[in-house]
Amino acid sequence: HRERYCLKYYLEELVKKEKLTFPLKVKKEESPDFLITMDNGVKIGLEVTEGTTPEYQRKIKEFEKNGIEYEFIGSWVDNEPECKWTEIIVMRIKEKLEKLNQSRFKSANRYELLIYDNNDLTLPVRIEEALPMLRKKLCDVLRNFKKIFDSISILTPQGRKEQLLYDILKDKNC
Repeated sequence: HRERYCLKYYLEELVKKEKLTFPLKVKKEESPDFLITMDNGVKIGLEVTEGTTPEYQRKIKEFEKNGIEYEFIGSWVDNEPECKWTEIIVMRIKEKLEKLNQSRFKSANRYELLIYDNNDLTLPVRIEEALPMLRKKLCDVLRNFKKIFDSISILTPQGRKEQLLYDILKDKNC
């Protein structure tokens, strides 16, 4: 369900940004998760992933299934939430870049990565402070890969609603 929710939100935001042409077709795939074919024939391969750690996902599944206790981390100092958030997002991007660089990815004109920010940080991440850290680390990471995503976006909770941070590297020359 999460992938479909992310796809719907992403497409709605791209419509607002006038980044899509209609009609379009969306096909559920694997590697990438979705193939979006626009009326002009352009194919976008959209890979969706969660910005989380495997440990956190295991804990949440156990919590939801068995009602076990889950310990939330309480206090952070200075910019620790932003540093941890950056570490998690970079880890997930690296994993997806490795997958993109394998030959089993279906053919598309462009590839986009959408990260659903689903982490166990108990304090809100100050995005305006975290993004510069993330961009700097990503520039270093991207140099190690032959193929990279044409855009990397993050769907992140901001207060009581979600926000799409579209194409976080578009204005950054690496």
